[in-house]
Amino acid sequence: MSVARTFRVLELFDVLSNLIPGGILILTPYVLFSTRGLEDKVNPVVLFAAFLLLAYVFGHIVQYIASRVLDTPTLFQSTIEDVISDSDDSRISVSEVEGRFWEYCKSHFELSEDFDDYEKVLQLILSYLETTPATRALRFQALYSFSRNMYIVSVVGIVASTAALAGDAIGLAHARSVSLAILVLLLSVVMLLVFRERAKKFEKKFIEYTIFDFYNTKDRG
Repeated sequence: MSVARTFRVLELFDVLSNLIPGGILILTPYVLFSTRGLEDKVNPVVLFAAFLLLAYVFGHIVQYIASRVLDTPTLFQSTIEDVISDSDDSRISVSEVEGRFWEYCKSHFELSEDFDDYEKVLQLILSYLETTPATRALRFQALYSFSRNMYIVSVVGIVASTAALAGDAIGLAHARSVSLAILVLLLSVVMLLVFRERAKKFEKKFIEYTIFDFYNTKDRG
């Protein structure tokens, strides 16, 4: 199977949320520590195939850790609660669109008036959107998950680069390059700050476009 065909099989969410963070996680120790020519002892095709497989697996592990360590997403639930209570204090600007959206949700999925499992509603909407041409919400979902996972990868980068510098200083481990380890440390700190804020922004965009995309399907339903 060619590389191009492999990436066509993978969805955008798989690539952004799992493959890229998992790949960076695997490459971090390779960049920091001397591998003594490991790449010369293994067939390049086998090495690349193993890298893709491990990147995907480790990406899922990173995603699991992110879901446990970081705050549970509650923006969709709080937005719907604000719509129902007619609250003015919301992270997303609640307008007539959001109000009509919730009424359309109940009608489309045949929900009772007192149904309040908002996480289940979000799952229903995303499942439905995957059958429609609307993809903006799904793209922002992938970017949101990518940012959360890269936050965890950044933490690993800080720990690994610090360990490389400390190990090289006391002779326990041979760093590939002290300058490179310092660069990885600084880059990881920047990524830590950036991706935490990007995750918040993409969560907001994800929920906004979930509402917009689903609302816009009502004329086609």
